[in-house]
Amino acid sequence: MPRSTDSVPAIRIGILGGANIAKQFIRDVAGSDRVDVVAVASRTPERAATFAAAHGVGRAHGSYEALLDDREIDVVYIPLPNSMHAEWATKAAEHREHMLCEKPLALDAAEAKSRVDAARRHGADRNINVC
Repeated sequence: MPRSTDSVPAIRIGILGGANIAKQFIRDVAGSDRVDVVAVASRTPERAATFAAAHGVGRAHGSYEALLDDREIDVVYIPLPNSMHAEWATKAAEHREHMLCEKPLALDAAEAKSRVDAARRHGADRNINVC
């Protein structure tokens, strides 16, 4: 018998960056009572604050690192340019964060293996999902 979802808290998501796909993601999960976008990060505090205000996100971080340090998120969503996925997926793993990464996770097999190895080193190897 499935357990009741009434007692399951919403998954709190933090977004790295303000890409167009991040805007679409926020729009698509807006009606869910199981997903809550609670924080966004950008390379400057001003850009993060502008994005957060425009999209109803409660917290804005002026750096990607600050979002990874935010203990009030459950999952990091990585919609950054492809060339940045590997770096930030590794950093999320090092922070033991669950992550949802836009494809590709890496630009080649060696980068992908490095991401998985980093996740394993930090006990986060079950935490990598690629959209």
